[in-house]
Amino acid sequence: MRYQQALPGQLRDAGHLVKVISLSTRLALSDASGVGAAATIFGLQEDLTREINKKISEEVASVAESLGIPLDTDYDAREATRQLNHRLLEHTMVRTALALPSSGPENLATLVSEAASSLALITGLPVLCFSRRSEELVLRSGTCRQLPALSINPASGDSALTTALRTGAITTMDRVEPTVLDQQLCSLLGAPSLLALPVATGDSVFVIGIDDQTLVGARNLGELFTRQLSAVLEQSSADSLGSEQQMVNDRLRRQVHEVSNPLTIIRQYLFQLRSRLQDSTVQDELNIIQEELDRAGNLLLQISQHTAEATGSDTDLNEELTGLGRILQDSLFHDDSRELRLNLCNADARVQAAPSAVRQIVLNLVRNASEGFDDRSGTVTLSTTAPLFQNRRRWVELQVADNGPGIPEALQRRLFEPVNSTKGDGHSGLGLSIVKQLIDDMEGIIACHTGQEGTAFRILLPAASQNDNDTD
Repeated sequence: MRYQQALPGQLRDAGHLVKVISLSTRLALSDASGVGAAATIFGLQEDLTREINKKISEEVASVAESLGIPLDTDYDAREATRQLNHRLLEHTMVRTALALPSSGPENLATLVSEAASSLALITGLPVLCFSRRSEELVLRSGTCRQLPALSINPASGDSALTTALRTGAITTMDRVEPTVLDQQLCSLLGAPSLLALPVATGDSVFVIGIDDQTLVGARNLGELFTRQLSAVLEQSSADSLGSEQQMVNDRLRRQVHEVSNPLTIIRQYLFQLRSRLQDSTVQDELNIIQEELDRAGNLLLQISQHTAEATGSDTDLNEELTGLGRILQDSLFHDDSRELRLNLCNADARVQAAPSAVRQIVLNLVRNASEGFDDRSGTVTLSTTAPLFQNRRRWVELQVADNGPGIPEALQRRLFEPVNSTKGDGHSGLGLSIVKQLIDDMEGIIACHTGQEGTAFRILLPAASQNDNDTD
Protein backbone atom coordinates (compact mmCIF):
# COMPACT_ATOMS: atom_id res chain seq x y z
CA MET A 1 0.00 0.00 0.00
CA ARG A 2 2.87 2.36 0.78
CA TYR A 3 4.18 2.24 -2.81
CA GLN A 4 0.90 2.23 -4.74
CA GLN A 5 1.64 5.71 -6.14
CA ALA A 6 5.18 4.89 -7.26
CA LEU A 7 6.05 5.47 -10.91
CA PRO A 8 5.62 2.41 -13.17
CA GLY A 9 9.30 2.42 -14.13
CA GLN A 10 10.25 2.04 -10.46
CA LEU A 11 8.08 -1.08 -10.05
CA ARG A 12 9.52 -3.40 -12.72
CA ASP A 13 11.47 -5.50 -10.22
CA ALA A 14 9.14 -4.99 -7.25
CA GLY A 15 7.20 -7.80 -5.59
CA HIS A 16 4.07 -9.05 -7.34
CA LEU A 17 1.72 -7.82 -4.60
CA VAL A 18 3.17 -4.30 -4.83
CA LYS A 19 2.65 -4.36 -8.61
CA VAL A 20 -0.92 -5.62 -8.38
CA ILE A 21 -1.95 -3.00 -5.83
CA SER A 22 -0.31 -0.19 -7.80
CA LEU A 23 -1.90 -1.26 -11.08
CA SER A 24 -5.36 -1.73 -9.54
CA THR A 25 -5.14 1.78 -8.09
CA ARG A 26 -4.32 3.24 -11.49
CA LEU A 27 -6.97 1.23 -13.34
CA ALA A 28 -9.60 2.41 -10.87
CA LEU A 29 -9.05 5.93 -12.22
CA SER A 30 -9.84 4.67 -15.76
CA ASP A 31 -7.36 7.01 -17.43
CA ALA A 32 -4.64 6.62 -20.03
CA SER A 33 -1.87 6.46 -17.42
CA GLY A 34 -3.38 3.27 -16.02
CA VAL A 35 -3.28 1.63 -19.45
CA GLY A 36 0.32 2.68 -19.88
CA ALA A 37 1.22 1.42 -16.41
CA ALA A 38 -0.16 -2.02 -17.26
CA ALA A 39 2.18 -2.25 -20.23
CA THR A 40 5.20 -1.06 -18.23
CA ILE A 41 4.64 -3.15 -15.10
CA PHE A 42 3.21 -6.40 -16.50
CA GLY A 43 3.71 -6.12 -20.26
CA LEU A 44 -0.05 -6.26 -20.90
CA GLN A 45 -1.31 -5.23 -24.30
CA GLU A 46 -3.56 -2.19 -24.49
CA ASP A 47 -6.61 -4.16 -25.72
CA LEU A 48 -6.38 -6.61 -22.83
CA THR A 49 -5.99 -3.82 -20.30
CA ARG A 50 -9.05 -2.00 -21.62
CA GLU A 51 -11.02 -5.27 -21.43
CA ILE A 52 -9.97 -5.61 -17.78
CA ASN A 53 -11.08 -2.04 -17.16
CA LYS A 54 -14.44 -2.78 -18.78
CA LYS A 55 -14.94 -5.78 -16.48
CA ILE A 56 -14.13 -3.60 -13.48
CA SER A 57 -16.77 -1.07 -14.53
CA GLU A 58 -19.35 -3.83 -15.00
CA GLU A 59 -18.62 -5.22 -11.56
CA VAL A 60 -18.94 -1.79 -9.93
CA ALA A 61 -22.25 -1.24 -11.74
CA SER A 62 -23.51 -4.65 -10.57
CA VAL A 63 -22.53 -4.04 -6.95
CA ALA A 64 -24.00 -0.54 -6.98
CA GLU A 65 -27.26 -1.81 -8.46
CA SER A 66 -27.54 -4.56 -5.84
CA LEU A 67 -27.16 -1.91 -3.12
CA GLY A 68 -29.60 0.49 -4.79
CA ILE A 69 -26.88 3.10 -5.40
CA PRO A 70 -27.18 5.01 -8.70
CA LEU A 71 -23.87 5.84 -10.36
CA ASP A 72 -25.22 8.38 -12.83
CA THR A 73 -26.83 10.70 -10.26
CA ASP A 74 -26.06 11.99 -6.78
CA TYR A 75 -26.88 9.37 -4.14
CA ASP A 76 -28.38 10.24 -0.77
CA ALA A 77 -27.94 7.27 1.57
CA ARG A 78 -29.68 8.90 4.54
CA GLU A 79 -32.99 7.16 3.89
CA ALA A 80 -31.34 3.77 3.44
CA THR A 81 -29.37 4.33 6.64
CA ARG A 82 -32.54 5.32 8.47
CA GLN A 83 -34.32 2.18 7.30
CA LEU A 84 -31.34 -0.01 8.27
CA ASN A 85 -31.17 1.58 11.73
CA HIS A 86 -34.91 1.19 12.18
CA ARG A 87 -34.83 -2.48 11.18
CA LEU A 88 -31.88 -3.23 13.46
CA LEU A 89 -33.69 -1.45 16.28
CA GLU A 90 -36.82 -3.51 15.68
CA HIS A 91 -34.90 -6.79 15.79
CA THR A 92 -32.96 -5.73 18.88
CA MET A 93 -36.17 -4.75 20.68
CA VAL A 94 -37.86 -8.01 19.78
CA ARG A 95 -34.82 -10.06 20.87
CA THR A 96 -34.71 -8.22 24.18
CA ALA A 97 -38.44 -8.55 24.74
CA LEU A 98 -38.36 -12.30 24.07
CA ALA A 99 -35.32 -13.02 26.26
CA LEU A 100 -36.21 -15.94 28.52
CA PRO A 101 -35.06 -16.19 32.15
CA SER A 102 -32.78 -19.10 32.93
CA SER A 103 -35.48 -20.86 34.96
CA GLY A 104 -38.09 -20.48 32.20
CA PRO A 105 -41.91 -20.51 32.47
CA GLU A 106 -43.68 -23.70 33.51
CA ASN A 107 -45.64 -24.04 30.26
CA LEU A 108 -46.03 -22.47 26.85
CA ALA A 109 -49.34 -20.76 27.70
CA THR A 110 -47.60 -18.91 30.53
CA LEU A 111 -44.86 -17.74 28.16
CA VAL A 112 -47.42 -16.37 25.70
CA SER A 113 -49.32 -14.67 28.50
CA GLU A 114 -46.17 -12.99 29.84
CA ALA A 115 -45.17 -11.93 26.31
CA ALA A 116 -48.13 -9.51 26.15
CA SER A 117 -46.27 -6.96 28.27
CA SER A 118 -43.20 -7.30 26.05
CA LEU A 119 -45.30 -6.65 22.94
CA ALA A 120 -46.80 -3.59 24.59
CA LEU A 121 -43.28 -2.42 25.45
CA ILE A 122 -41.96 -2.48 21.90
CA THR A 123 -45.10 -1.09 20.24
CA GLY A 124 -46.02 1.45 22.91
CA LEU A 125 -49.67 0.39 22.53
CA PRO A 126 -52.18 -1.40 24.80
CA VAL A 127 -52.25 -5.19 24.35
CA LEU A 128 -54.52 -8.07 25.35
CA CYS A 129 -53.61 -11.77 25.18
CA PHE A 130 -56.19 -14.53 24.57
CA SER A 131 -55.41 -18.27 24.81
CA ARG A 132 -57.44 -21.45 24.35
CA ARG A 133 -58.76 -23.22 27.37
CA SER A 134 -60.68 -26.35 26.37
CA GLU A 135 -63.18 -25.14 23.76
CA GLU A 136 -63.11 -21.47 24.77
CA LEU A 137 -60.83 -18.52 24.12
CA VAL A 138 -60.00 -16.88 27.43
CA LEU A 139 -58.51 -13.45 28.21
CA ARG A 140 -55.25 -14.40 29.96
CA SER A 141 -53.35 -11.14 30.35
CA GLY A 142 -53.09 -7.56 29.18
CA THR A 143 -51.81 -4.10 29.92
CA CYS A 144 -55.18 -2.67 30.95
CA ARG A 145 -55.57 -1.85 34.62
CA GLN A 146 -58.58 -4.05 35.29
CA LEU A 147 -59.05 -7.19 33.19
CA PRO A 148 -62.57 -8.67 33.16
CA ALA A 149 -63.23 -12.40 33.25
CA LEU A 150 -63.85 -12.82 29.53
CA SER A 151 -64.32 -16.10 27.64
CA ILE A 152 -65.37 -16.45 24.00
CA ASN A 153 -66.55 -19.24 21.72
CA PRO A 154 -64.10 -18.97 18.76
CA ALA A 155 -65.99 -21.39 16.52
CA SER A 156 -68.32 -18.72 15.16
CA GLY A 157 -68.52 -14.96 14.71
CA ASP A 158 -66.75 -12.44 12.50
CA SER A 159 -64.80 -10.39 15.01
CA ALA A 160 -61.14 -9.67 14.30
CA LEU A 161 -60.14 -11.81 17.29
CA THR A 162 -61.98 -15.01 16.32
CA THR A 163 -61.21 -14.55 12.61
CA ALA A 164 -57.49 -14.30 13.33
CA LEU A 165 -57.60 -17.47 15.44
CA ARG A 166 -59.47 -19.48 12.80
CA THR A 167 -57.51 -18.28 9.76
CA GLY A 168 -54.06 -17.82 11.33
CA ALA A 169 -53.77 -14.44 9.55
CA ILE A 170 -53.32 -10.93 10.94
CA THR A 171 -56.77 -9.29 11.02
CA THR A 172 -58.00 -5.73 11.53
CA MET A 173 -61.40 -4.68 12.76
CA ASP A 174 -64.10 -3.84 10.24
CA ARG A 175 -64.50 -0.10 10.85
CA VAL A 176 -67.76 0.06 8.89
CA GLU A 177 -69.63 -2.78 10.62
CA PRO A 178 -67.71 -3.72 13.79
CA THR A 179 -69.04 -6.66 15.80
CA VAL A 180 -70.13 -6.24 19.41
CA LEU A 181 -67.01 -8.11 20.57
CA ASP A 182 -64.79 -5.76 18.54
CA GLN A 183 -66.49 -2.76 20.13
CA GLN A 184 -66.08 -4.25 23.61
CA LEU A 185 -62.38 -4.90 23.07
CA CYS A 186 -61.83 -1.38 21.68
CA SER A 187 -63.51 0.01 24.80
CA LEU A 188 -61.28 -2.16 27.00
CA LEU A 189 -58.16 -1.06 25.11
CA GLY A 190 -59.20 2.58 24.95
CA ALA A 191 -58.52 2.71 21.20
CA PRO A 192 -60.66 3.46 18.12
CA SER A 193 -59.62 0.24 16.37
CA LEU A 194 -57.72 -2.98 16.95
CA LEU A 195 -55.31 -5.42 15.32
CA ALA A 196 -55.42 -9.18 16.02
CA LEU A 197 -52.11 -11.09 15.75
CA PRO A 198 -52.31 -14.92 15.91
CA VAL A 199 -49.41 -16.98 17.26
CA ALA A 200 -48.39 -19.78 14.91
CA THR A 201 -49.12 -22.47 17.52
CA GLY A 202 -52.82 -21.81 16.82
CA ASP A 203 -53.80 -21.46 20.48
CA SER A 204 -53.21 -17.77 21.22
CA VAL A 205 -53.96 -14.32 19.79
CA PHE A 206 -52.66 -10.87 20.74
CA VAL A 207 -55.01 -7.90 20.32
CA ILE A 208 -53.41 -4.44 19.98
CA GLY A 209 -55.30 -1.15 20.29
CA ILE A 210 -54.48 1.05 17.27
CA ASP A 211 -55.55 4.12 15.29
CA ASP A 212 -54.86 5.22 11.70
CA GLN A 213 -51.41 6.58 12.57
CA THR A 214 -50.16 3.52 14.48
CA LEU A 215 -51.58 0.75 12.25
CA VAL A 216 -48.55 0.24 9.98
CA GLY A 217 -45.93 0.35 12.74
CA ALA A 218 -47.96 -1.94 15.00
CA ARG A 219 -48.48 -4.42 12.18
CA ASN A 220 -44.76 -4.56 11.27
CA LEU A 221 -43.51 -4.89 14.83
CA GLY A 222 -46.35 -7.20 15.83
CA GLU A 223 -45.74 -9.53 12.90
CA LEU A 224 -42.01 -9.68 13.66
CA PHE A 225 -42.74 -10.28 17.36
CA THR A 226 -45.24 -13.11 16.82
CA ARG A 227 -42.98 -14.76 14.23
CA GLN A 228 -40.06 -14.86 16.66
CA LEU A 229 -42.30 -15.92 19.54
CA SER A 230 -43.78 -18.73 17.44
CA ALA A 231 -40.29 -19.97 16.60
CA VAL A 232 -39.37 -20.01 20.29
CA LEU A 233 -42.57 -21.89 21.15
CA GLU A 234 -42.08 -24.48 18.41
CA GLN A 235 -38.51 -25.12 19.45
CA SER A 236 -39.54 -25.37 23.11
CA SER A 237 -42.27 -27.88 22.29
CA ALA A 238 -39.93 -30.01 20.14
CA ASP A 239 -37.19 -30.00 22.75
CA SER A 240 -39.18 -30.15 25.99
CA LEU A 241 -36.68 -32.58 27.57
CA GLY A 242 -33.75 -30.19 27.10
CA SER A 243 -33.09 -27.01 29.03
CA GLU A 244 -34.91 -23.88 27.87
CA GLN A 245 -31.68 -21.90 27.86
CA GLN A 246 -30.15 -24.39 25.42
CA MET A 247 -33.25 -24.04 23.26
CA VAL A 248 -32.73 -20.29 23.00
CA ASN A 249 -29.02 -20.75 22.27
CA ASP A 250 -29.75 -23.17 19.42
CA ARG A 251 -32.25 -20.76 17.91
CA LEU A 252 -29.86 -17.83 18.19
CA ARG A 253 -27.00 -19.86 16.72
CA ARG A 254 -28.95 -20.62 13.55
CA GLN A 255 -30.11 -17.05 13.14
CA VAL A 256 -26.65 -15.61 13.80
CA HIS A 257 -25.35 -17.91 11.07
CA GLU A 258 -28.08 -16.79 8.65
CA VAL A 259 -27.55 -13.09 9.34
CA SER A 260 -23.73 -13.21 9.27
CA ASN A 261 -23.54 -14.40 5.66
CA PRO A 262 -25.30 -11.40 4.06
CA LEU A 263 -23.50 -8.99 6.40
CA THR A 264 -20.16 -10.36 5.23
CA ILE A 265 -21.14 -9.99 1.57
CA ILE A 266 -22.35 -6.41 2.13
CA ARG A 267 -19.08 -5.54 3.86
CA GLN A 268 -17.07 -6.84 0.91
CA TYR A 269 -19.12 -4.83 -1.57
CA LEU A 270 -18.84 -1.70 0.57
CA PHE A 271 -15.05 -2.11 0.67
CA GLN A 272 -14.94 -2.32 -3.13
CA LEU A 273 -17.19 0.72 -3.54
CA ARG A 274 -15.24 2.85 -1.07
CA SER A 275 -12.00 2.15 -2.96
CA ARG A 276 -13.50 3.05 -6.35
CA LEU A 277 -15.93 5.93 -5.77
CA GLN A 278 -14.21 9.28 -5.43
CA ASP A 279 -17.23 11.41 -4.45
CA SER A 280 -16.68 12.62 -0.86
CA THR A 281 -20.41 12.76 -0.11
CA VAL A 282 -20.87 9.14 -1.13
CA GLN A 283 -17.81 8.18 0.93
CA ASP A 284 -19.33 9.80 4.02
CA GLU A 285 -22.61 7.96 3.55
CA LEU A 286 -20.80 4.66 2.98
CA ASN A 287 -18.87 5.27 6.19
CA ILE A 288 -22.16 5.58 8.09
CA ILE A 289 -23.44 2.32 6.61
CA GLN A 290 -20.10 0.64 7.43
CA GLU A 291 -20.34 1.79 11.06
CA GLU A 292 -23.86 0.41 11.41
CA LEU A 293 -22.80 -2.90 9.85
CA ASP A 294 -19.85 -3.11 12.23
CA ARG A 295 -22.17 -2.47 15.15
CA ALA A 296 -24.54 -5.21 13.99
CA GLY A 297 -21.59 -7.55 13.45
CA ASN A 298 -20.30 -6.91 16.98
CA LEU A 299 -23.72 -7.71 18.42
CA LEU A 300 -23.79 -10.97 16.46
CA LEU A 301 -20.27 -11.77 17.65
CA GLN A 302 -21.31 -11.28 21.28
CA ILE A 303 -24.26 -13.59 20.78
CA SER A 304 -22.22 -16.24 18.98
CA GLN A 305 -19.68 -16.35 21.83
CA HIS A 306 -22.33 -18.06 23.95
CA THR A 307 -23.22 -20.68 21.35
CA ALA A 308 -21.25 -23.40 19.58
CA GLU A 309 -21.47 -23.83 15.83
CA ALA A 310 -22.10 -27.40 14.75
CA THR A 311 -19.43 -28.91 12.54
CA GLY A 312 -19.58 -31.49 9.76
CA SER A 313 -19.95 -31.64 6.02
CA ASP A 314 -23.47 -33.11 5.93
CA THR A 315 -26.44 -30.80 5.30
CA ASP A 316 -30.14 -31.40 5.89
CA LEU A 317 -31.46 -30.24 2.52
CA ASN A 318 -35.05 -29.81 3.74
CA GLU A 319 -33.97 -27.74 6.73
CA GLU A 320 -31.72 -25.58 4.55
CA LEU A 321 -34.52 -24.95 2.03
CA THR A 322 -36.95 -24.04 4.81
CA GLY A 323 -34.54 -21.41 6.14
CA LEU A 324 -33.77 -20.07 2.67
CA GLY A 325 -37.49 -19.93 1.91
CA ARG A 326 -38.03 -17.42 4.72
CA ILE A 327 -35.19 -15.22 3.47
CA LEU A 328 -36.26 -15.38 -0.19
CA GLN A 329 -39.88 -14.69 0.73
CA ASP A 330 -38.86 -11.35 2.21
CA SER A 331 -36.43 -10.40 -0.58
CA LEU A 332 -37.56 -11.77 -3.96
CA PHE A 333 -41.18 -12.84 -3.38
CA HIS A 334 -42.67 -10.06 -1.25
CA ASP A 335 -44.72 -8.93 -4.27
CA ASP A 336 -48.19 -10.50 -4.42
CA SER A 337 -47.61 -11.40 -8.07
CA ARG A 338 -44.68 -13.69 -7.18
CA GLU A 339 -44.93 -16.93 -5.21
CA LEU A 340 -42.34 -19.32 -3.75
CA ARG A 341 -43.55 -22.83 -2.99
CA LEU A 342 -41.79 -25.55 -0.99
CA ASN A 343 -42.66 -29.18 -1.69
CA LEU A 344 -40.36 -31.09 0.66
CA CYS A 345 -40.32 -34.86 1.17
CA ASN A 346 -40.78 -36.46 4.58
CA ALA A 347 -37.81 -38.81 4.22
CA ASP A 348 -34.22 -38.21 5.35
CA ALA A 349 -32.83 -35.56 2.98
CA ARG A 350 -29.30 -35.14 4.33
CA VAL A 351 -26.67 -34.72 1.60
CA GLN A 352 -22.88 -34.84 1.43
CA ALA A 353 -22.37 -31.12 0.90
CA ALA A 354 -21.49 -28.02 2.88
CA PRO A 355 -24.45 -25.77 3.81
CA SER A 356 -22.80 -22.76 2.14
CA ALA A 357 -22.53 -24.59 -1.20
CA VAL A 358 -26.17 -25.72 -1.05
CA ARG A 359 -27.27 -22.17 -0.30
CA GLN A 360 -25.26 -20.74 -3.20
CA ILE A 361 -26.76 -23.26 -5.64
CA VAL A 362 -30.34 -22.57 -4.56
CA LEU A 363 -29.91 -18.79 -4.40
CA ASN A 364 -28.44 -18.65 -7.91
CA LEU A 365 -31.19 -20.78 -9.46
CA VAL A 366 -34.06 -19.06 -7.63
CA ARG A 367 -32.69 -15.58 -8.38
CA ASN A 368 -32.35 -16.48 -12.08
CA ALA A 369 -35.94 -17.75 -12.14
CA SER A 370 -37.28 -14.65 -10.38
CA GLU A 371 -35.42 -12.24 -12.67
CA GLY A 372 -36.68 -14.17 -15.71
CA PHE A 373 -40.27 -13.20 -14.87
CA ASP A 374 -39.48 -9.52 -15.58
CA ASP A 375 -42.74 -7.67 -14.82
CA ARG A 376 -44.91 -10.79 -15.11
CA SER A 377 -46.33 -12.84 -12.27
CA GLY A 378 -44.83 -16.24 -11.64
CA THR A 379 -44.22 -19.15 -9.29
CA VAL A 380 -40.99 -20.90 -8.30
CA THR A 381 -41.24 -24.34 -6.69
CA LEU A 382 -38.51 -26.05 -4.66
CA SER A 383 -39.03 -29.83 -4.37
CA THR A 384 -37.06 -32.64 -2.77
CA THR A 385 -37.26 -36.41 -3.23
CA ALA A 386 -35.45 -39.06 -1.18
CA PRO A 387 -34.18 -41.67 -1.42
CA LEU A 388 -33.44 -42.00 -5.13
CA PHE A 389 -31.19 -44.70 -6.64
CA GLN A 390 -29.14 -44.26 -9.80
CA ASN A 391 -25.82 -45.72 -11.00
CA ARG A 392 -25.67 -47.90 -7.88
CA ARG A 393 -25.64 -44.85 -5.64
CA ARG A 394 -28.11 -43.31 -3.23
CA TRP A 395 -29.13 -39.72 -4.03
CA VAL A 396 -31.35 -36.90 -2.81
CA GLU A 397 -33.10 -35.02 -5.61
CA LEU A 398 -33.59 -31.24 -5.59
CA GLN A 399 -35.76 -29.67 -8.28
CA VAL A 400 -36.03 -25.92 -8.90
CA ALA A 401 -38.92 -25.25 -11.31
CA ASP A 402 -40.62 -22.07 -12.55
CA ASN A 403 -43.45 -21.19 -14.93
CA GLY A 404 -41.52 -18.40 -16.65
CA PRO A 405 -40.88 -17.86 -20.37
CA GLY A 406 -38.05 -20.41 -20.55
CA ILE A 407 -34.38 -20.05 -21.45
CA PRO A 408 -33.68 -18.50 -24.89
CA GLU A 409 -32.64 -21.07 -27.49
CA ALA A 410 -29.38 -19.25 -28.19
CA LEU A 411 -28.24 -19.82 -24.59
CA GLN A 412 -29.39 -23.42 -24.23
CA ARG A 413 -26.36 -24.85 -26.06
CA ARG A 414 -23.98 -23.03 -23.67
CA LEU A 415 -26.19 -23.32 -20.60
CA PHE A 416 -23.50 -23.99 -18.00
CA GLU A 417 -20.73 -21.93 -19.58
CA PRO A 418 -19.88 -18.30 -18.71
CA VAL A 419 -21.82 -16.20 -21.22
CA ASN A 420 -23.04 -12.67 -21.77
CA SER A 421 -26.20 -12.38 -19.70
CA THR A 422 -29.56 -11.55 -21.30
CA LYS A 423 -30.55 -9.53 -18.24
CA GLY A 424 -28.73 -6.34 -19.18
CA ASP A 425 -25.91 -4.40 -17.56
CA GLY A 426 -24.84 -5.51 -14.12
CA HIS A 427 -25.27 -9.24 -14.76
CA SER A 428 -22.20 -11.31 -15.59
CA GLY A 429 -23.94 -14.49 -16.80
CA LEU A 430 -21.75 -16.60 -14.50
CA GLY A 431 -24.54 -17.90 -12.23
CA LEU A 432 -25.21 -21.24 -13.93
CA SER A 433 -21.52 -21.95 -14.51
CA ILE A 434 -20.92 -21.46 -10.77
CA VAL A 435 -23.84 -23.79 -10.00
CA LYS A 436 -22.41 -26.44 -12.31
CA GLN A 437 -18.96 -26.17 -10.74
CA LEU A 438 -20.34 -26.50 -7.21
CA ILE A 439 -22.38 -29.56 -8.15
CA ASP A 440 -19.40 -31.14 -9.93
CA ASP A 441 -17.31 -30.61 -6.79
CA MET A 442 -19.97 -32.53 -4.82
CA GLU A 443 -19.90 -35.32 -7.44
CA GLY A 444 -23.52 -34.49 -8.16
CA ILE A 445 -25.56 -34.35 -11.36
CA ILE A 446 -27.58 -31.48 -12.85
CA ALA A 447 -29.99 -31.51 -15.78
CA CYS A 448 -32.30 -28.85 -17.23
CA HIS A 449 -35.60 -28.93 -19.08
CA THR A 450 -36.89 -25.65 -20.51
CA GLY A 451 -39.69 -24.57 -22.79
CA GLN A 452 -42.56 -22.11 -23.19
CA GLU A 453 -44.22 -23.46 -20.03
CA GLY A 454 -41.20 -22.83 -17.83
CA THR A 455 -37.84 -24.19 -16.74
CA ALA A 456 -36.94 -27.00 -14.33
CA PHE A 457 -33.47 -27.84 -13.00
CA ARG A 458 -33.13 -31.38 -11.63
CA ILE A 459 -30.16 -31.87 -9.30
CA LEU A 460 -28.99 -35.14 -7.78
CA LEU A 461 -26.83 -34.74 -4.67
CA PRO A 462 -25.07 -37.70 -2.94
CA ALA A 463 -27.05 -38.77 0.11
CA ALA A 464 -25.29 -38.49 3.45
CA SER A 465 -26.22 -42.09 4.28
CA GLN A 466 -24.65 -44.50 1.79
CA ASN A 467 -25.68 -47.73 3.53
CA ASP A 468 -27.76 -48.83 0.52
CA ASN A 469 -25.23 -48.05 -2.19
CA ASP A 470 -24.95 -51.70 -3.13
CA THR A 471 -28.66 -51.79 -4.04
CA ASP A 472 -29.72 -50.25 -7.34
